[in-house]
Amino acid sequence: MFLDSKGTVYGYGLTKLKNHNTERIYSPIEIEDVSDLTEGLGCIDIFAGDTESVAVDASGLPYKWDGVTGKCEIMTEVSGRYIMEVAVGNQNIIILT
Repeated sequence: MFLDSKGTVYGYGLTKLKNHNTERIYSPIEIEDVSDLTEGLGCIDIFAGDTESVAVDASGLPYKWDGVTGKCEIMTEVSGRYIMEVAVGNQNIIILT
């Protein structure tokens, strides 16, 4: 995963498909769900794990998604809190607020 200077998130690698098969994405693709949800604010940090990823936008809202092409959603459990640190591992996410 990588983040460009405009706050756009890109990813590539192994991803799970809806039918539970896996697919390898060889060229970086924009994670469009993140761009759509951040409404032009852009992201300031990203964290990639084995199966899930997290991005934090300029207003401090955290987003998570599965694999490279999984559906992105706002992490409402911690939205509105100042996020100090994020760690993403194998099927887990730890957020220090």
